[in-house]
Amino acid sequence: MDYDYIITIFSGHGKESISGTILVINGDADTIDAADLANLSPRQLSIFDCCRSYAVMPADTQGTVLSMSSDPIRKAYEQKIQDSPPQGIYLFACCEGETAKDSDVGGRYSVYLLSAVRMMLAVSCSPFISVDDVHYKTEALMSQAETLTPQNPEMLCSGRSIRRCLPLAVNPHYL
Repeated sequence: MDYDYIITIFSGHGKESISGTILVINGDADTIDAADLANLSPRQLSIFDCCRSYAVMPADTQGTVLSMSSDPIRKAYEQKIQDSPPQGIYLFACCEGETAKDSDVGGRYSVYLLSAVRMMLAVSCSPFISVDDVHYKTEALMSQAETLTPQNPEMLCSGRSIRRCLPLAVNPHYL
C-alpha cells in the first residue's frame, strides 16, 4: 500500500549498534532497526525517544496507537503535508552513544517536545508550526534544563534541501 505521509513515534528502550539505532519493541526483547522505518513514504516524520548508547537496555516497552477525527484542522494539516516536497525527518532523543532520560510522565524528549509545541502555539501568528522549529526549540529547552548530564537531541533529514517543510502542529486560530 502506498502512503502519502507517515508519522512514527517510538518511546521506549533503544541501543546503538554498528548498523544503527535498534529499538526494543516489547518485553520479550524483540527489536527492530530504526532504519527499517525509513523511506516508507515520500513524506515522513519519525520520532525516536529512546537511548542510543552502546549498552544493552532492558526491554519493557509499551506502544499506543493514536487516531484523529476528520475536521477542518485535520484537512488543513493534510493539505500542508501534500504541499510539502518529499522528505524524511528523523528526530532522536539523543545522539549516538548517549542515553535518553525518563521523567515521571514519559521520555524527557517527548515531554520537552510537547512543551515546545505548546509554547510555540501560544506565541505564533502562523497557521503551522514546523517539525524543524519544534525540534530546535526542544533542543534549546533541554539544554537550559539539563545542565549536569545533558541529552543532545538530533535531527536527521533525507530528500530535502530546504528547512521548515513539514508541519508538526496546527494553530487553529490562524487558519
